[in-house]
Amino acid sequence: MGQVLGMISAVLILSAIYFRVGGQKNFSNGLFIVGIIGELLFIAIMIMAIFD
Repeated sequence: MGQVLGMISAVLILSAIYFRVGGQKNFSNGLFIVGIIGELLFIAIMIMAIFD
């Protein structure tokens, strides 16, 4: 589950960079924020798995 969340978040961040280069900054900002939140959740899941 954690690996899927991390991969989806990475794709969202890369998509945000692509759209920012294309000039769609508002859409890019939303994707970037969702991607960062997903990455933070991924890190939390991995930390819980390590210390569990």
